[in-house]
Amino acid sequence: MKKQGYCIYYPAHTTVPYTTFHLLLHLQLHKTITSKFLSRENHFVGNDVLGRYQMSQSYLYIAYSSNFEWEGNTKRRRHWSFLLTTVRDGNVGMVYDVVDSQKEGTWERRKMEDYDITVSGTYENKVIMGRVDNSQVAAFQKVVDEEELPKGEERCQEWMKRVVESLITKGILSNVARIYISQVPST
Repeated sequence: MKKQGYCIYYPAHTTVPYTTFHLLLHLQLHKTITSKFLSRENHFVGNDVLGRYQMSQSYLYIAYSSNFEWEGNTKRRRHWSFLLTTVRDGNVGMVYDVVDSQKEGTWERRKMEDYDITVSGTYENKVIMGRVDNSQVAAFQKVVDEEELPKGEERCQEWMKRVVESLITKGILSNVARIYISQVPST
């Protein structure tokens, strides 16, 4: 038997696809790992044996929330934030955004670790941007840290669009992220 990707190849049989849970169950039955690692979670922490089967990707979302009274207007607008999580469709992870707290054009970056995006009273939803290979998380963070802050009439949304474009250019995100970002509500 040869393990490769998300399929087990049996010499005398056809390819059998399996989920991470089934992989771990299979390995447990063959005494390859201990039962303490069996879990339906999408992420695992383990030793070298399990490390080969560890999820090698994170998921990048744009979370959006309602906000009122921007520059004295009562017009509804949405705030966008990046959520980088190891759990597919998860709500907890690293959150990155830019804010102009004083509404004077003085933008600053924020990074919140282990943040649950649903705790905000204004949180609405999130849209997937794509998968980020765990080997590229540092490159992702570098793009976020180095992207020029909003200027003039720009808002957080324009900054996020520039970051996504840079991530696509550097090969961290797939081109399909351009379609996904167009689905994030702006106002």
